[in-house]
Amino acid sequence: MFFPPPPPFPAPPPPRAREPWPEPQPQPLEPTDPNQVSWLAAQISARHAAGERYAQMAVLVRSAEHARAIAAALMAAGVPVTSQAEA
Repeated sequence: MFFPPPPPFPAPPPPRAREPWPEPQPQPLEPTDPNQVSWLAAQISARHAAGERYAQMAVLVRSAEHARAIAAALMAAGVPVTSQAEA
C-alpha cells in the first residue's frame, strides 16, 4: 500500500523586531490622604474590636515618608504601631 507524502508545512513568518521597553519615569509621591488614613485606622480598630489581635495585622507602605504620616495618624487614633527596618 502506497501513501502519498503529506503536503509541506508553510514556512513560519519571520521574527518581528522587538521594540525596547520604555524607560520607567519616576512618579512623584502623592501626599497621604487624611481620609484614607482615617479609614485605615477605623478598619484596624473595627477588626480589633471584633477579636483580631493587633499582632495579626500589617500595613504595607511605599515609602518612609508615607510610613511616618500613617504611623502618626494611627497612633493619634489609639492604634499601637511598631515598624521593622528593611534588612
